[in-house]
Amino acid sequence: MKPTVNRTTIAGLLLVSILLLAGCSSWNFIHTNSPNRQYYIGTEGVWMQFADSGSPPPTLYYYAPAAGGTDTNTFHVSVQLQNHGASFVKGGIFVSGYDPGLVRFDGVNIAAQSGGDCIVDLVTGGFLSGILQCNGNTVNWDPNGGWGTQIRNPQALASLLGFTGALPTWLASAGLGISVAPDGKVSFSISAANFDLDYWNVGRALMVVLSGIDMTHYYGQEYLLHGNTPDYPGGENGFVDFLGHVQNWPSNLDHTTQTILVTNCYGYATYAAPDVCIDPNPYSQDRKVCIPQDVIFSQSNGAPVAVTRVEEEPTPYNVFFTIHFQNVNAGKVLDLGYIQRCSPYYPGTLDTRHLNAIRIWDVRIGKDRLTCTPADQIIRLDDTSGAGQITCTYPMTYATARSAYKTPLIIEAWYGYMDTMQRQVYIKRAG
Repeated sequence: MKPTVNRTTIAGLLLVSILLLAGCSSWNFIHTNSPNRQYYIGTEGVWMQFADSGSPPPTLYYYAPAAGGTDTNTFHVSVQLQNHGASFVKGGIFVSGYDPGLVRFDGVNIAAQSGGDCIVDLVTGGFLSGILQCNGNTVNWDPNGGWGTQIRNPQALASLLGFTGALPTWLASAGLGISVAPDGKVSFSISAANFDLDYWNVGRALMVVLSGIDMTHYYGQEYLLHGNTPDYPGGENGFVDFLGHVQNWPSNLDHTTQTILVTNCYGYATYAAPDVCIDPNPYSQDRKVCIPQDVIFSQSNGAPVAVTRVEEEPTPYNVFFTIHFQNVNAGKVLDLGYIQRCSPYYPGTLDTRHLNAIRIWDVRIGKDRLTCTPADQIIRLDDTSGAGQITCTYPMTYATARSAYKTPLIIEAWYGYMDTMQRQVYIKRAG
């Protein structure tokens, strides 16, 4: 007699096997550089979640302090991070929202902190130059020191950007210079002759500009992460942990509920390189390989702020590009110059003056940087729609070509971005 075959059982076993194999290989799959993988798409920057259901736990029990002062009322707030977007990123994680009389976190001092903003200005009139102005003691710049004292964590920065050796050597060879005036003003400039423009896109130059900003100064935990690019498929993961303590329990309190708010604040870059049509004779009826027209992006650019559309208006002497941006995620856009204000412990306020502003770092064709309006290259996004635009001019040079051709229009914008999440913790007296 033949054994009976239960097809349902076999199908179930196959399904379980597939799921198990998928679970075992998920890490490798995420970080496999598949030929079909797409980069510079999606609407996310740095994704975060609580690492597990117990960090923090939904319920805590408070025990009276043990003899000898042993702390039995500790818990963890653990946050898992992954850079889902394309940009290199520097950011900080902050915890707040709780009663500081009942809950304390190691390294978080609720007392008002001194210091002020670090203001980043991209200066027009020169080739890719700017100023990082820091007030107070938020940045440990040493006007009389060398490169190592002007950049925080130089080894971590070099590792992130894939360099070996001393920072002065590779930064100087890249054509990037930083100088510090006695008043603390930090200027940076880039030499077009030595600078590999394409390499320093996608947030690499941003990481150097932000290298002096200390995200731990206002009680955050700082992180640096690779983006989801061909060099690091899937993006880099991170993990931060805060150790909390329940303290000063009132004698007549049986239970309470505390809210743990986690704020993720980071500097990010949106990069796009759409093909545009350059036509030196836009009114001629010659046969052409392309016709100038608007570029519509069907997918985002691997960042929470997207380039949504590029309008092209050709003339015999100039080509005008109107570039449209929009906040396409649920977080808040911050002016990069005020990124430290997203800390809950910053001594000043975060208000509308500091929100919904992005700064244009790079708009060029080849090595020719376009002139843009507004001249300060700061785009104010609409408070409701999250949309904004800038118009840039490319001067037509007949020496370049006499017929129409396609070429990439390189676009990169910088900004701060802020996301939050929260979890309630029920704390009950145990005895």
